[in-house]
Amino acid sequence: MSAAGIVRGQWSEAAIPASWKSPSTAELKKSGGFAWFRCGVKIPASWTGRDTMLFVEPVDDARQTFVNGRQVGATGTFPPRYRSGLGESGRFKLPAGALRPGEVNIVAVRVYSSGSRTNFSIAPPTFLAGGEGIRLEGQW
Repeated sequence: MSAAGIVRGQWSEAAIPASWKSPSTAELKKSGGFAWFRCGVKIPASWTGRDTMLFVEPVDDARQTFVNGRQVGATGTFPPRYRSGLGESGRFKLPAGALRPGEVNIVAVRVYSSGSRTNFSIAPPTFLAGGEGIRLEGQW
């Protein structure tokens, strides 16, 4: 199952997780250190009623994670009291109704980087349900 480019519009594409390993310093500087990433992924209808988690690996930045417009987790703290999320848990149990099995779901990640270290070995966000997983790797 692929998360590849279902969502378009005025957003630029970025390869995930590669762009998180070496973020463009120039792009982050233009945006004050903030960036949004989003993708669409069709969740199998067979996941209906399952407890589902979304893993978003925390790195040397702050992140907020949303599914279908609903915040499901965060690591670190955004300015003005910036704190890196490195070392925090990035496993977020999705609340009932957040995920729509059988449909395209929108995952968005808001990131703040204050000139953080790069070249982390970062896994792509991954939905987990029972023994199954969907890696959200590719063009967002």
